[in-house]
Amino acid sequence: MEDEIPEGETRGRPRQLTKRSIVQAAARIRPEEFSLSKLADVLGVSSQSLYHYFPSIKSIKDAIADEIAQKIPMIDTGLPWRAYVSEMILQYRSWLNQNDYPIARNAVYDGIAIFRIAGRRSEILLRRFDNFISVFLRDGFTLDQTVEIWITVQNFLRRSDLHRAEATGMASAWSDLQADIAESEEGQYSALEVLLETPCPEMNALYLQITNILIDGISARYGVD
Repeated sequence: MEDEIPEGETRGRPRQLTKRSIVQAAARIRPEEFSLSKLADVLGVSSQSLYHYFPSIKSIKDAIADEIAQKIPMIDTGLPWRAYVSEMILQYRSWLNQNDYPIARNAVYDGIAIFRIAGRRSEILLRRFDNFISVFLRDGFTLDQTVEIWITVQNFLRRSDLHRAEATGMASAWSDLQADIAESEEGQYSALEVLLETPCPEMNALYLQITNILIDGISARYGVD
């Protein structure tokens, strides 16, 4: 099984490798193509060379998670809660779009991973949560409400395909929808037929609108403006 280090022969540690260079290269490999042999090919080294730095594929993916968490910008705690959440979401999408990390764009999170990074204690995530709580308590939310909101926002950030969506992806999905409607019998989907003449939603505007819906929903649910 390739995830674990095999017993046997090892080679000297190549001077050009560092943990950081391995992590950065690994993060740029598409998840479905990820393997130690693929990573070694990208770096131009042997698979055995990687064992000096990481004991398994999982340990590399854990390091990628840490790298990502460190690079996402911190949000100004002086902002009102609405602006704070908006910046938190928009900055995350901006970071995804500016960094060529396919493994982050297609991340699948197992279990409940909203308080740790890759199942391990994370200073950076604890700091983000601490800042989040201080902003919401300051602006009139209770602690219980704040924890509920943190969980909601974290799940939105981690699981929504829209963070990773590009304009071309939305255009393709919209085109497929219109094709499906056009192939149906006239009148079969009368409410949908109007979409045949409707242009594709603009991705950035759509994302901002969804962010505002989430924030307005928080405000309505907890009665805090």
